[in-house]
Amino acid sequence: MLLARLATRTAKPDGQCCIPPEKVKEYLHDLPVKALPGIGHVLEEKLRKRLVTTCGQLQMIPKESLQKDFGLKTGNMLWNYSRGIDTRLVGLAQENKSLGADVNWGVRFKDLKDAQHFLKKLCDEVSLRLQGCGVKGRTFTLKIKKRKIDAGEPAKYLGCGICDNLSHSTTVAMATDDVNVLYRIASQLFGHFQIDVEDIRGMGLQVTKLEMAFIAKQGNEKNSIHAWLSSTMKNDSNRPKSNQSKSADTGNGKQSVDEDTTRLASFLVGPLVQSNARPSTSNVGNRQDAGLPPMHDLDVGVIDSLPPELLSEINEIYNGELLNFISERKNIRADICHKSLDGTLSTEKTRSSSCLGSSDNLVSRQVFE
Repeated sequence: MLLARLATRTAKPDGQCCIPPEKVKEYLHDLPVKALPGIGHVLEEKLRKRLVTTCGQLQMIPKESLQKDFGLKTGNMLWNYSRGIDTRLVGLAQENKSLGADVNWGVRFKDLKDAQHFLKKLCDEVSLRLQGCGVKGRTFTLKIKKRKIDAGEPAKYLGCGICDNLSHSTTVAMATDDVNVLYRIASQLFGHFQIDVEDIRGMGLQVTKLEMAFIAKQGNEKNSIHAWLSSTMKNDSNRPKSNQSKSADTGNGKQSVDEDTTRLASFLVGPLVQSNARPSTSNVGNRQDAGLPPMHDLDVGVIDSLPPELLSEINEIYNGELLNFISERKNIRADICHKSLDGTLSTEKTRSSSCLGSSDNLVSRQVFE
């Protein structure tokens, strides 16, 4: 690697350089020590004080002396590099830790529609970059440059100028590179800023916690709803089947999917709703989103006990409204419990007061007698 770097530097700007093995010593003899990688101004000055300016002069110094004067690691490096020895291995390029896109020039929005259109194009670009690199991400960060208060026009035409840097992040259960999912996540993050779109001077979307696409796909399949339903069906396989169920097993794949959906729907609504439900299946059949029941029929306790991966997938089926629905139901339950507790305390207080009143009347009656 060392000789390749030196030859490349010698060949610049538009020449060629070849260093055969038999000419390595000749090439290095008059080469300045500052041309070696790893030798900066400080180390070069120390070598100059020892009257060492070329690799040929450096070769005359024993390794033990270099280790004593410059330390074990630096001494070994100087001794090896002066002779063209480099034991480092050529490795693959380091994997990306993050991937995204930023636009900080020419960003001027007139209204919210312009900002949403720009955000959609930004998600398109990030999705293409993720797919081009064969990766998917789980953590998404939306960055916005907001024009600083009382900031004048930037010196550069349509530049961002003096801005405040704002950001919001979120992490999803399963890695994705789908542009529609990215846009939905970015739109939710954009809603957290609550700023005037006319003050936006830059926008960027960064994706971290990257996974290789084929690994992420295996994880998604493992944690998918149908995989979970399949596992429950395997657990029920040991139970005796009726003749009717055996004949149903000979149906096509669509019937199997319908059974999975029905099983999931009956699980989500809970036993109470199932017992009170009418025989008609219109509530399930009318839904276009995977045939699941309406949200107001769901059992919050059952939903809250699901694994995060399944909860995230079901939330996507309900267009991202399921988590808000669960939060509202929990708040309603908390209010009911609070009111019930207040009513119980009030009743106990009334009973206590009546008991005290009866006791006072009894004492006064005894004294009178």
